[in-house]
Amino acid sequence: MNDTPYLLLHLSTGQDIIGEVKRTPGGYEVHQPAMPQIQIDQAAQAMRIGIMPLHPWDSPEDRSSIHLDDAHVVYTRPLPDQMTNAYLQYRSGLVMGVPSAPSSPSLASLLKG
Repeated sequence: MNDTPYLLLHLSTGQDIIGEVKRTPGGYEVHQPAMPQIQIDQAAQAMRIGIMPLHPWDSPEDRSSIHLDDAHVVYTRPLPDQMTNAYLQYRSGLVMGVPSAPSSPSLASLLKG
């Protein structure tokens, strides 16, 4: 596993979970799990990626961590820097400065990692 603790875990259900991940015997401990959500803006012909809690109805204490068994995780991969920054902003509730559009990476480069 990579040195970064922030990973995307792709599950056998097709769902993706991101979070601060620690390998455990037989699985993964995911602290502050969240789900990337893709929205398609037809008018702008663009996709936007947002982050939401794994179970939005849970209290913040119940969102602290989950355990995933190896059998349910198809693969893991490090988050690209832009997604890591978005995830950290999501966790902290702070909004950081957003780079101007010309220097922003394309959606394709974000998804490729």
